[in-house]
Amino acid sequence: MTLYFLTHPGSELYSGYGIPVKGKGKEQLYGIFIIDRPERADQSWIRLVEETFGDLRLFNMPNRERGLLSQLYVQKDSLGLVKQRKKESSRYVEQVLRKYCDPPPRTKLRTWWEPGLLLWRSELYSGDS
Repeated sequence: MTLYFLTHPGSELYSGYGIPVKGKGKEQLYGIFIIDRPERADQSWIRLVEETFGDLRLFNMPNRERGLLSQLYVQKDSLGLVKQRKKESSRYVEQVLRKYCDPPPRTKLRTWWEPGLLLWRSELYSGDS
């Protein structure tokens, strides 16, 4: 079983997590991307996601943030921050995530670490899965 986290350097903080798409490794994950960081996501962006992909699944996360269920396409230069974490809850989270990702989420995000801002960024992605 494999669950990867979008980690922050030198911190326990993460901005999402996911399971690898078969044959894609860490480059493409089905998972949750935290959208309310560093501030609450704008409603117009959330509407754009729903209009673009015809689907929107948000989940409540710790610290009053929300996570967006999506296909995550991680840019190559950020793959070093996509890591497994050995936690008791990881196995359970992965099992639940697998159920939510069957069928795969329609929402697609390209994600990358932005070193100048010290956070993970995303943009809507229209590539093939």
